Amino acid sequence: MNAAYERAGRACNEERYDDAERELRRVIADDPKHARAHGMLAYVMTQLDRSEEAVALARRGFALAPKDKRVAEDLALALAAHAWTALEERRLDAAEALAEEALHYDEIAEAWSAMASSLSLRDRWSEARVAIEKALALAPDDGDIRRRAETIARGCELVDETERQLDAETKEKPNDPAPLFAKADFLFRLGRLDESMLLHAAGGAMTRPERSKKRRRVKKKRRTGRKSV
Repeated sequence: MNAAYERAGRACNEERYDDAERELRRVIADDPKHARAHGMLAYVMTQLDRSEEAVALARRGFALAPKDKRVAEDLALALAAHAWTALEERRLDAAEALAEEALHYDEIAEAWSAMASSLSLRDRWSEARVAIEKALALAPDDGDIRRRAETIARGCELVDETERQLDAETKEKPNDPAPLFAKADFLFRLGRLDESMLLHAAGGAMTRPERSKKRRRVKKKRRTGRKSV
């Protein structure tokens, strides 16, 4: 069966994935505990756009040899590939969970890149920038990752410019709560919840005195509007 495993490896290198799948399934049929065969077959499944099967196979391989670094890397790659499938289907929670799990097994560029893309789709640009920088550090020559990094950098620039404009408007209208609420909503969309809550509280504090004045005026009108009997 070593010969079949080696043939599968050559087929993978030559991108003959259908041939590799046949050889690896033969290996696994004869030796169900061949962890690396499971891992390699998982890789083949990712190349054939069958990421869900890839994850199942890779998990099986990892269960057979949890200390084998190559098998762990195969599992990370399968999880990262499945994260990309989830991204294409706009299942962002699933994509982030899969990318995070992949990074638990091996710190690979594909997982960081998937994480960055998911975060950017949520408008969490600063976190996306950190993730894509980690991906670039691991794979500086990867064209897809470089293009994704450029897109995220442009997104971060737009976010920074918008925040500067909102800050300027807040300074120009120090007694107007509207700019505070506008910036709070903007930060909420970026996932900066603590800052958003503080600004909402500040804006709310500015509107309360005005509401109190209105209530007092209403009460005064009610008192003065009564007819004496």
